[in-house]
Amino acid sequence: MINIDYLEKNDGFEIIQAFCSREVSRIRELINEDLRKVLHDHHPDTKKLIETIDIENYHLVANQFNHADIWTRHNRLFKQHAIDYFYSTEFYKNLKRGFPDLKITNEIHGQEPEIVWRIVRPGEANDVGPIHADKWFWDLNGWHVPDGKKCIKVWAFISGDSKRSGLYVVPKSQFNSDTAYSTKQKDGINKPIINDDKILKDKILLDTKVGEAIIFSYQLLHGGAQTQGNQCRVSIEFTLMLSSEK
Repeated sequence: MINIDYLEKNDGFEIIQAFCSREVSRIRELINEDLRKVLHDHHPDTKKLIETIDIENYHLVANQFNHADIWTRHNRLFKQHAIDYFYSTEFYKNLKRGFPDLKITNEIHGQEPEIVWRIVRPGEANDVGPIHADKWFWDLNGWHVPDGKKCIKVWAFISGDSKRSGLYVVPKSQFNSDTAYSTKQKDGINKPIINDDKILKDKILLDTKVGEAIIFSYQLLHGGAQTQGNQCRVSIEFTLMLSSEK
């Protein structure tokens, strides 16, 4: 059982075992299916090449596609059948048992719950964004958190070399409510850019393994690490809205 109050009053995050190997394999399959379909929609003339691609070796052929234009956030959202599978996992069932009123938010696209997969190619700095707190997005874009509710972030490692990629966090940074940041408009929303580089000296790369998830405070500073080695890192992420009384 995740103790959100303890998490927020201490380092600001917790690493837990989320998915068994069977569930990880199925989630990989679902993301692979999505990856190939989106690539085919954009490049139907490369069908044979696309059939050879999987999420770990995508970087070997990525230069044959317009990566930045293809992989918008919208194109990386779980489709309904993938959401339904996620709801069947023990991880989600345990979350639901602990927080019966929880919901996965849909603040950007406003439709189905937004579970997003992300692929980070080796050596590609542009595949990760700057260190930030997710609360900044809600503040900048006027997304409303109802009274009596709070948001918590979930990031899960699905594929890749766990020692050469993952998530940076700045432990206890959820207490630094005055961290300075500016704003940049991109992809139709306002995005925060941290201005205080000094706090970043305290960031650490969390040791997460495939199938594990990081649950963290919405005020915690965090950001994706640039992938090293020879495999793409694939993760999923989503926001939980739950009662602030829990």
